Amino acid sequence: MSVNPLRQCWHAYERSLQRRPIRTEAFMTGVLWAAGDCLAQKAECIAKKRKLRYNYRRTAFTAAYGGTLIGPFGHFWYQKLDKVVSSCLQPSTAVFVAAKVAADTFIYTPLNVGLFFALMTVVEGGRWTEVRHKLQQDFLPTMGAEMAIWPAYQAVNFARVPVQHQLLMCSVGTLFDSTFLCWVHDHNDWLSMVVPGLRAPTALSPVTDAADSIGSLLNAGK
Repeated sequence: MSVNPLRQCWHAYERSLQRRPIRTEAFMTGVLWAAGDCLAQKAECIAKKRKLRYNYRRTAFTAAYGGTLIGPFGHFWYQKLDKVVSSCLQPSTAVFVAAKVAADTFIYTPLNVGLFFALMTVVEGGRWTEVRHKLQQDFLPTMGAEMAIWPAYQAVNFARVPVQHQLLMCSVGTLFDSTFLCWVHDHNDWLSMVVPGLRAPTALSPVTDAADSIGSLLNAGK
């Protein structure tokens, strides 16, 4: 009797998910974010037609971000989101799915994009003024790109995938999304590169004010 290795891997994943859900999802998310950065660096070399000089430090920080923040937070986010929305709306209905998509789009996604830009800029040696500049320049166009894809993807996720596997489904999509975010992080004013002559809007006071407040608190603690 032949053994299907993919099925064996899936069963092993489900057993690990049942025994150690947070660790399992943190590990898988970290691996997929690291893979996304690998793809981003490879794409950069192809676009610039130069030999790959791989930045292992960047991949390590990206994996740490996915594994220590997005994985554990995502576990609790999708579990709690389902419970909260289920308490208000009938599960599996179109309104139920739409409510979860709206919450994910307007709460989770902005936090993910803003936090990724901020933390990756800081760990690479940037100051809070650079964080503010990055958010002001690239947050809105990045959110626009995210919203062009993720709501539809998450609608399928929330409608068809069991809650315990929704973070994995999201992480599979994140393999490509993290590739995009890593590329965006490495290219300031990316919108004008993609569409020459088009500049990103800079009216982003709530986000930049938050970055200023965090920076002031950190400086005060020194």
